[in-house]
Amino acid sequence: MNTPFIQSVRWGDVPTWIAALATVVAFAAAGWAAIAAWKVLAVERRRDRAQQAREERAHAERVAAWPSLVTVDPNDASSAEVWGVTMRNAGDMPIYQVRVERVPTVSGGGESHVIFEVVPPGEWLVNRGVMYPRPRTSSAARSHVGPTPPRPYVIEMTFTDVTERTWHRDGRGRLTLQQT
Repeated sequence: MNTPFIQSVRWGDVPTWIAALATVVAFAAAGWAAIAAWKVLAVERRRDRAQQAREERAHAERVAAWPSLVTVDPNDASSAEVWGVTMRNAGDMPIYQVRVERVPTVSGGGESHVIFEVVPPGEWLVNRGVMYPRPRTSSAARSHVGPTPPRPYVIEMTFTDVTERTWHRDGRGRLTLQQT
């Protein structure tokens, strides 16, 4: 069985060719693994950024303000009621540089605002620029004599959290991070 083909092949070179082919396949597999790892890293980074944004927003999500009926004299629960503001900081930390604005919803109404340097956790009532703790029996629990007066405004607020991020909650309750 002497064929010219078998005699012309150098069998000593076949293992070298197999090793070279294996090296090329290994480099291709390593390149594919690097691309896959890069894609996984990008997904993890996006997930981490989203988680960080949720954590940064967590305290701000627990802060709100809305129009409410408050007593004219906070020390006299039987005093007349007027439209004021209820602020709630349901977080565990205070908020700072809190600006509460009464934005008119009808023409002719004037915008007004009040600024509080610190609002601790809890629920607070605001009337005529004075902030005081919400009493245990709220004005909503009282029986109203006559119709509720019309409310010609919405409440917007801007505040800074303990991480020094400034947030704005608009009259519809939407929360946005303010660019500084």
